[in-house]
Amino acid sequence: MDVLEQKSQWNSEIAAIAERNGQFDVAVSRYYYSLFQIVAWLLKKESVWDYSTYGQSEDKKNSLHKEIGNQLHNFAKERIRNSCLSKSDYHYLTIWDTLRKTRNKADYEDIGLHGQRDYNSFKEEYDGLAGLLKRNALI
Repeated sequence: MDVLEQKSQWNSEIAAIAERNGQFDVAVSRYYYSLFQIVAWLLKKESVWDYSTYGQSEDKKNSLHKEIGNQLHNFAKERIRNSCLSKSDYHYLTIWDTLRKTRNKADYEDIGLHGQRDYNSFKEEYDGLAGLLKRNALI
């Protein structure tokens, strides 16, 4: 198993524990990074894009999360172009930025998430994107 795959699995396991304990900010952060790592692994495995070559400056680190979302969107769109996508499936290809912003709120804002409702909204989008990737054999 690749290191990024392993980290993704660990983050998903920790997120599930945090979710059960009602620690929604922690769960959002770990679920986001679980998805980030599996997408980074997928893009590298498919020789589409290797995030480790992206650079290490602060500006690059900040835009890395946006860029990986763009790369995922382009890759997944190309891979499933010939299949019949529902509107909800296509929607999940466009939500990376929403997931990233929710993770930023959970990690950095003083108030964090606004309880179960914010968390449920994030989790629905996360599950949708992860499910789309799995259904189309991308991960």
